[in-house]
Amino acid sequence: MIYKKQDAGRIAMYIKTHTRKNGQPLNTASQAIMAGRSSLEVQKLREEFQVDKLMRFVTTQFPDVALDDPSESPHVLTPSEL
Repeated sequence: MIYKKQDAGRIAMYIKTHTRKNGQPLNTASQAIMAGRSSLEVQKLREEFQVDKLMRFVTTQFPDVALDDPSESPHVLTPSEL
């Protein structure tokens, strides 16, 4: 039941995450898959934030060094080069 003072966005998110498009409730297997996927997305966002934070730190400490995006680098380091 929806009450007058409830936040519409919160209600919509609950309905979106707990029911399918046809209105049937999700089973536990579907919920587990969704939870695993969302945890992977959260982990990816955390890693991107850490990389961004590190890049900002390096640019402030070493302003004369040009940093390239490592994903654009064609050269892959071998273990001996590390």
